[in-house]
Amino acid sequence: MASRTVSESSSQQVAAVSDSTPAIFLLFFREILFSQGKKSLKRESPRLTCPTRAWCFLRAIYLLVTDGNTRDPPEKLEFDHAGCVRGRGDQLECCPEGPWLCGHDCSNIFQRLQGLVGRSMPTSVEGVTFTVLRSTKLPEEEAMAAEEHGKLCSAFDVLHECFITLIEPQTRTDLSHDIVFNRESELRRLNFRGFYVVGLEKGGELITVGTLRVYGKKVAELPLVGTRFVHRRQGMCRLLFNQLEKLLGELGVERLVLPAVPELLPTWTGSFGFQPMSHSDKMEIAEHTVMCFQGTTMCQKFIADAAAP
Repeated sequence: MASRTVSESSSQQVAAVSDSTPAIFLLFFREILFSQGKKSLKRESPRLTCPTRAWCFLRAIYLLVTDGNTRDPPEKLEFDHAGCVRGRGDQLECCPEGPWLCGHDCSNIFQRLQGLVGRSMPTSVEGVTFTVLRSTKLPEEEAMAAEEHGKLCSAFDVLHECFITLIEPQTRTDLSHDIVFNRESELRRLNFRGFYVVGLEKGGELITVGTLRVYGKKVAELPLVGTRFVHRRQGMCRLLFNQLEKLLGELGVERLVLPAVPELLPTWTGSFGFQPMSHSDKMEIAEHTVMCFQGTTMCQKFIADAAAP
């Protein structure tokens, strides 16, 4: 779909559509568009709160920019987020910092996950805690960045111990590093924005880690998961999945998917309750850029008692 670009500042954004957009919509656009600060859209949407630095705008504005018309009256317009527009294949001139969210459920899940970042939560095994980490570039989170970066480096070391180094031919970078540190790209398949690291810590050391990305309530992916050699055969992977499934259930996420190598497929299906995905299963999540590696089988597990977030 051909689309016109949207510039970085709000004034530039309004100018970008001014030659083809009625004045009433330009005024409406000015009133609801913002690039930073935590604000609510009161009259237009009493339910939606945009997290810090999120760029929210109306579907009507998107339609006006792309094809010059809208089909819905203002009182019935749905909210879109920049990330979802781009996810549909439409082009933005710049990529807004911060979260890319498309609605109440997605926003709620994101905020709850962010609230867990850096925290250590007890598990059923004494001395072992569950933690959630995420690489960030936001200025307001710089105070914790150094400590979190150190833990992310430890998580990367765990994955390096468990997997051979995978070099992406196009970028010539380590794929595990790109995922752990949220490397961004204009290409959807190489855009690793939104990944979290979930892990188990013992004695202040990460011993089991996984890379998690959540696509709202519909699905979450875990492309990489591994345990340090010295802590294997102690039930750590099982413990991590117990904690992860509990978390996803509380967030209301319906299913978890992962790529299984042939030698571990019986373990995933027999011991962890995953099932190979059919073509129709894959089509249900085709709108999302779920990672899959050559020679692997995509598997899924529906989360029991997934609660609405």
